[in-house]
Amino acid sequence: MANLYPASISNHPEVPESEKQVFEKLALLDDTYHVFHSLTWHDGRDGECDFIIFNELKGFISLEVKGGKIDFDGRTWRSTDSNGQAYIIKNPVEQARTSMFAIKKIYEKKYGTAIPGIYTWGVCFFDGNWKEVHRTLDLSEANVIDIKAMETPVVWIDKLFKESEERHGKKILSAKDKSSLLTLFNRSLSIPMSIRRVIDEQQRRLSVTNMNQDYLLDLFEDKNRIAFQGAAGTGKTWIAMKKAERLADSGKRVLFLCYNKTLCSFINERLNGIKNIEMVTFHSFAQSVLRDFISGEIETHNCAEHFFRLIGAVKEAGIPSESKEKKEPSDKSLQQKINGVIGMMINLPSGADYKSAVNEHGTALPKTILDVVSLLLPSSGSADDFFSERLPLAVETAFSAESSHLDHYTYDAVLIDEGQDFHKNWCDTLKFIFDKYRSRVVYIFYDDNQTIFTGQKNLPITGLISGSGLGNHVFKLRDNLRNTQEIHDFAVEMSGLGSTAKAAEIKGVPPVEENFTSGKSAAAYIGSLLEELIDDHCIEKEQVVVLSNRNIDNSIFSEENKAGDFTLVSTGEGKRVKSVRYRTIHQFKGLESDVVILLLHKRPEDKAEMERYLSDELLYVGFTRAKHLLYVVNVG
Repeated sequence: MANLYPASISNHPEVPESEKQVFEKLALLDDTYHVFHSLTWHDGRDGECDFIIFNELKGFISLEVKGGKIDFDGRTWRSTDSNGQAYIIKNPVEQARTSMFAIKKIYEKKYGTAIPGIYTWGVCFFDGNWKEVHRTLDLSEANVIDIKAMETPVVWIDKLFKESEERHGKKILSAKDKSSLLTLFNRSLSIPMSIRRVIDEQQRRLSVTNMNQDYLLDLFEDKNRIAFQGAAGTGKTWIAMKKAERLADSGKRVLFLCYNKTLCSFINERLNGIKNIEMVTFHSFAQSVLRDFISGEIETHNCAEHFFRLIGAVKEAGIPSESKEKKEPSDKSLQQKINGVIGMMINLPSGADYKSAVNEHGTALPKTILDVVSLLLPSSGSADDFFSERLPLAVETAFSAESSHLDHYTYDAVLIDEGQDFHKNWCDTLKFIFDKYRSRVVYIFYDDNQTIFTGQKNLPITGLISGSGLGNHVFKLRDNLRNTQEIHDFAVEMSGLGSTAKAAEIKGVPPVEENFTSGKSAAAYIGSLLEELIDDHCIEKEQVVVLSNRNIDNSIFSEENKAGDFTLVSTGEGKRVKSVRYRTIHQFKGLESDVVILLLHKRPEDKAEMERYLSDELLYVGFTRAKHLLYVVNVG
């Protein structure tokens, strides 16, 4: 059986029936043949060829297929369908010849050498027999295959190759020639069509998936506490957004939490400011709780002067280079000043004598404020982490105070996306809130393959699930709705993770992996990829992202953020025409892109911190961000 690209076109409603039947006939060729359907090309013009028939030893034929009763009056080609309706069609000879010469031109530009082997063209009149009347100055019988000859296409193909050999001499492809041509057909020429085909197929599948997701939400409508576990691409975030919308539409006030700021922005944009949904990161939520609590308590007890005197002493103890006389601008609100205080505490070093400052200036403050401030200060014994330890404990203490200043933090529902990123102390804090409001709706979405932030195999979020009365209400999502089958299989094979998900039966272009010992060579290669994708194939730059396990300042682009003619932009979207997004894998977690160029630094300094920069979990996240095309660039 021939090698087919894609494996099937039978379920594509936009493909003419004549092409589907030709595809089935060509599939019966032996495995030395590779048959490509709907190959697109760009050589200054855009074009598309119905079929490329490539033989590993001889060369290729560009084939145009015309269905219906075909007529040609010497100037105009027409096709008449089964209903007797006649249509003017493009000149099939011109189409086939143009595709053949375009492929020749693209090959010679790409490889800098003459195209090897035989290259020729043909026209298939599938619904009719070849007649002498169809003969033109540029269409001979050798170039035509009709419905009768299509029963044994190999006979016609051999005859066409032989006819070309008689005119131009016999040519045998070497292994290198075969590899180069297959790369050209399977990647350089098929990329735009692959993207369009996969997008169409994904849209078709997603329309069904939307109904399935609605069904799931209907099924669990009477359950207040549910967890959804699923590998990358199984639709967790989309289900979470749908649930948030449903709850908000029913008048419920929803707190929607995640870890990643970029993902938070994406969800906010998609929800488009729906009333009753507060979409924030856990860090942002926690800091706003403390801001409102501290500022409220200060106003209640009229102790602003004593509070800022204590903060001044704390700053002097931890950051003595700061001037004692430096004061907050008078035009700032109390809440803005408290935000500044929290920001300062994030950067306080451990080991300083904060206890003396608290003992000297804290006695005039109410216990509610002093307890929270004390928890936000670094301990003297170790370098504890502000975000994973001090912040959540301070939030829990603030809620324990039963302060009216936090009444507006009462929600009807809490949704958590990317729950595997949540630290144990965050989960403990949230559990405290859940226990306080046990009648609230709690939906948690997580993937135990993506623990790149917590680094823990036993996820703290699972304790939150069992501790929140979810019992056995953990639903496992199986279908990968994001990645093509090739990308899914590649991610599972290379990382060993994600095998619990079922790959979507959407054929695409296989991922490409290249290895470099020189950062300069890798940067040049990435530049050539961007040129091929954006300039040659006209893929929008917004569809492409360069991801890496290192930020741009510690990458091969640290000296110059340029890949060929393209500028890599590490923040924002990049307004320049020749600019492409550059993000770390951590920043892009939970998001996706049509095309991902994954730059993996594997230098000695990266390997020295394998768990941070080259863990299986991190690689899995990186691979699975790609929807349609994945290029992996390793730099040793």
